[in-house]
Amino acid sequence: MNHCTPLDVWYRNDFTSCFHQSVLNGLVPLLVITWSLSKAIAMFMEFRVNFALSSKSHKNVPLLRNTRGQTYGALSTPAGRQQQDQQHAGGSSFVVESDSFATGRRLTRFDVTRLLGIAIVLGLDFFGFYIMVFGQYNLEEDVERSYDHVKLSLGVHGLAASYLLFLSVAAVFVSNIHLSYGLRRQVNLVLLYEVLARCVDIRSFYITNCIDVIQFPGYARVVEIALVELLMLAVLIHENRYSPVSPKLGVSSSRHTCP
Repeated sequence: MNHCTPLDVWYRNDFTSCFHQSVLNGLVPLLVITWSLSKAIAMFMEFRVNFALSSKSHKNVPLLRNTRGQTYGALSTPAGRQQQDQQHAGGSSFVVESDSFATGRRLTRFDVTRLLGIAIVLGLDFFGFYIMVFGQYNLEEDVERSYDHVKLSLGVHGLAASYLLFLSVAAVFVSNIHLSYGLRRQVNLVLLYEVLARCVDIRSFYITNCIDVIQFPGYARVVEIALVELLMLAVLIHENRYSPVSPKLGVSSSRHTCP
C-alpha cells in the first residue's frame, strides 16, 4: 500500500505500514508508559502518605490510659510501646516496618534478570540507530514504511526500555518492601505487553519475508528482542512464589525472597 495514513488500519491480510509504525509502535507504547508511570507515582505517593501518618501517630502517644495497670503519661514499658506502634502502623497497604526497610533493598536473581535483559534490549535499539546512521539499514517498506517511521519506532522503544530500566533499578534501592515489589510488578506487566507487541511485528515481517531474517535489520531486531523478553518472562513468572508481599492485601507472607 503506497499511500496511507495512520487512520488506514488494515490492508489485505495485515496492518498497514502507517498504522503499524505510527500507532502500534508509536502511540500505544507511549500510552502504556504513561499508564505505568501514573501507577508508579500513585504507589509512591501512597507510601509517602502512609509513612507520614505512621510517623505522626507514633509521636502522639496519649497521656492518660484507662487500661488497668497503666500509669499516667506515656507507655511505661518497651513492650507496650511496641504493641501500640504495631496498632498505629496496621491497616495500610504499605506497612511501615523495620524489616520492610531491610528486605526491600535485597537484590534477587529476578532483579538481575530484569536488569540484564533490559540492558540487552537497549543495546539492540542503539545498534539499530547505529547501522541506520551509517547507511547500513536495509528498509522493509511494506512493514517499516520509511526511515523516519523507523527512527520514531526506535526512539519510542528505546524510551520504554529506559523507563523499565529505571523502574528496575528503583525497585532494588527503594527502602519499603511493598513499594519495591509494586514497582517490580509494573515492570513485569509492561514486559508482557512488549512481548505481545513484538509478536505483532514478527507476524508482519513474516507475511512479507517469511523467514529471511538476516536480510532486514528491523526483522532481526524484533526477533532478537522478542526472544530476550520471552526468556525474561520465563524466569520472572516464578517471582510471585518467592515474593514476601501478598499481591492483593499488600502484607508480608511466610515466603522469603529468593537469593
